[in-house]
Amino acid sequence: MPSRVARNLCLAAALLMPAFPALAQDGAAAPQADTLPGGASSLQESFGDWTVLCALPGGRRTCSLSQSQSDTQSHQRIVAIELAPSGEGVVGGALAMPFGLVLAEGVSLKVDGGALGGQRAFRTCLPAGCIVPLSLAAGDVERLAGGETLEIGAIAAENNQAATLSLSLNGFSAALQRLRSLM
Repeated sequence: MPSRVARNLCLAAALLMPAFPALAQDGAAAPQADTLPGGASSLQESFGDWTVLCALPGGRRTCSLSQSQSDTQSHQRIVAIELAPSGEGVVGGALAMPFGLVLAEGVSLKVDGGALGGQRAFRTCLPAGCIVPLSLAAGDVERLAGGETLEIGAIAAENNQAATLSLSLNGFSAALQRLRSLM
């Protein structure tokens, strides 16, 4: 099941990358040789509740860290996040949120109860869910690395009530450090 989620996230990220050129690596940060440790063509490592994924599509190294949560009975994904370094201390990526939310309200992010920037808008909805692009400044990334829980707030369309999804930050710091070492 994790490989299907990872494949869906990678597909969503690949579809969205042309729409978000700021998330693409620029020429100033040229990737290392097009190999992964041990000559592998792909890599998947777990750090607490986070996963580091790397692949070589088209011979170009792409790596990200991600986490997803699924319903324990239906195994349907509820929320997923995928992030990758996109500049000096900046991390970009996307949230895949479930259907049934008031899209015009966007989402809010909190780390251990403290706001992480302002409201973030939905970009589009795909079969994998509704996508919220993310760009996190260095200070936001530090808060994630030192935090315990990322809370994602949205409004349920069914009843216009607040809905909160929580992601564990256990392993985020180690996963981010490993990701940076692979880039």
